[in-house]
Amino acid sequence: MASIYERPPFYKGERKWDDNETLSEVYKLRSNNPKNKSLVEIHKDNGGYSIEFTVDRMIPEFNQGAEKCELTWVDSFTEFENVLQGQHRTAWKQVLHEHFPEPVDATGPVPSEQNRNSDENFRRAISLFLQRTLNEKKPRDRQYIYLQPGGDYTFQKAMMTKPFDHLRRFEEMLRSAEALPAGDMPGPNDALQVEWFYMSFHQEDRNRYLESGRRLCDETLATVSEYFDAIYNSQMADGSLTKKREKQIEFRAKRKLRHDMAKRYNDKIRHFANQRYGREERHKERGNSHRRVFDKSRSYRRDDRDKSRHFKRDDGRNHKAPPKREDKVFEGTPCHIHGPKSQHSFDKCFKNPKNQDKNFHDKKRNHEAHHNDEQEPEDDEGSYSSRASPPASDSAVSSSAVEEQEEEQYHVHFDKNAKRGSFGMAHVPRKRKSVKTPVSTTLKRKAKTFLDDDLDFGNDLKDSVLMGLDSLIAGDDADDVTNQFDFK
Repeated sequence: MASIYERPPFYKGERKWDDNETLSEVYKLRSNNPKNKSLVEIHKDNGGYSIEFTVDRMIPEFNQGAEKCELTWVDSFTEFENVLQGQHRTAWKQVLHEHFPEPVDATGPVPSEQNRNSDENFRRAISLFLQRTLNEKKPRDRQYIYLQPGGDYTFQKAMMTKPFDHLRRFEEMLRSAEALPAGDMPGPNDALQVEWFYMSFHQEDRNRYLESGRRLCDETLATVSEYFDAIYNSQMADGSLTKKREKQIEFRAKRKLRHDMAKRYNDKIRHFANQRYGREERHKERGNSHRRVFDKSRSYRRDDRDKSRHFKRDDGRNHKAPPKREDKVFEGTPCHIHGPKSQHSFDKCFKNPKNQDKNFHDKKRNHEAHHNDEQEPEDDEGSYSSRASPPASDSAVSSSAVEEQEEEQYHVHFDKNAKRGSFGMAHVPRKRKSVKTPVSTTLKRKAKTFLDDDLDFGNDLKDSVLMGLDSLIAGDDADDVTNQFDFK
């Protein structure tokens, strides 16, 4: 605030203390003269009742008590500190330190402006104390601006306050303002005081004053108060002033409620916005927690990636790097197979026959599929006489025997790469083989009897019979080959 017209006043129309209530602590001032038994109580001031209490209550009480107790001006400088508290006492000590220091040599001469034994210097010290407390060099001008109309802060009469009570408060504020340190503005004269007092009333009451034909140049503060007091009494009698007061209270309550509702609405919207923003941020953190963030402004080397804090996953786990491997220097004769740079000897080399596992090849064949085919021993020429299963015996072969023989020709092996079943084993599918139709024993017996007879049919007939038997054994269809010797 650059201008003094934009600053608020030091005290307003409503006084902050009441004479009937119990005020702050009191200080009992006594005289230094043993013959004077006077005791004066002075209210201590800590700044809680505004500067108006200081200039209108505390300072006048101290001046009266100092005069009654017959204090010298030097004693007044000392005793005035005892009636101050808080920041007020600090300000008073600073004023004495800067402008009225105690002389080093009590017998030596003291400058007139620093002499504490002077009425003028004591009043100047009070003025400096008020300026330092208010942090204002012209406090009287600032309070006059509040009393005159047209400023940002103006003195107005309350609706239910009586005009004469308002007049007394106006005169009290003028008197308190005159006790403040002077500034550039002179004090208002009687005519200007009437103008300021008239402008403190409501616009509707001032319009009625204009309608009456009266002029302010012929008025005083008392006559203006009498006219507005008559209007006040008439409005209180018909109840119009009470209704205005109720409407005023209702309007202020609605304005406060509207402000509170708007504040609550804004707070709720802000709360929802913060929740949405928090959810989005958490979603981003969860979505990007497994990704590495690269800073494009710098060039990364492959060795520096894991060292940077940007590449550590934020998943709550401690990723402790493995310790660096420190290779031990090999001392001994290096392996002659792997060269002089090898870090092991031939005794520990895996190509050493002593270190090889003898059962390695046998273990390797444990899981290979094989068939339990019974093979005939080799003949003299080194070849197998037959690589198929042995032919069926002369006895009848049942179907169950054939199935048992087929089940023995495969086995189940374990394969870690195959898809495991309920028992963890992979089944090798078996191939369906053609089932040979067994020849009945009766047919073989009749054919053998027929061949063994003494009948001489020649070699052709015998060969034909043998070919027919071979065809039956091979399982050919009866529709394709005509069996001429179907004995029944």
